[in-house]
Amino acid sequence: MEVAKRGFHLNGEEIREIENTLQEAGSDAVFDRLRAVLAYGTGYSLADITAHYGCSRSTLMNWCRIYRRYGVEGLVSRCKGGNNARLSDAQLADLTRRLAETTPEMAFGRGAAAPDGITWTVKDLYRALRQWYGVVYNSPASYYRLLGRIHRLNQHQKAEFGAFSRQLDS
Repeated sequence: MEVAKRGFHLNGEEIREIENTLQEAGSDAVFDRLRAVLAYGTGYSLADITAHYGCSRSTLMNWCRIYRRYGVEGLVSRCKGGNNARLSDAQLADLTRRLAETTPEMAFGRGAAAPDGITWTVKDLYRALRQWYGVVYNSPASYYRLLGRIHRLNQHQKAEFGAFSRQLDS
């Protein structure tokens, strides 16, 4: 089993520290770094983590080394990086709603990147952010992270709605 071969494991205190920091993560990149280290340190497979967070094995191992040396503070980036243009919380909520209610074909006509005109691609998201909010990220990875964040928000909202619906049925 892969876990037995690992030299990197998180104890209960480290897990709680990362989980607490996740609640205050100021950017998608920090959130993904923390979640990936948490997943690896608690036994998830390397293949699953790299696929889910879009990072390479060497990047994940680097994040684990940084965590061991500096703790969560080492994973919380203080630099602005190349993507200073960020969506506000209100814009993110609006974008989440728009992506759920609009298809790329509705937004861009036959010029949508997705052949089916229904699925949001990174190219379509780029166009939507630029057109709707005037925001352009420097890296394609930023668009992938944003799509992941929107997906997590949608999953969270569905879970909250399900719990609310069950309370009404009681």
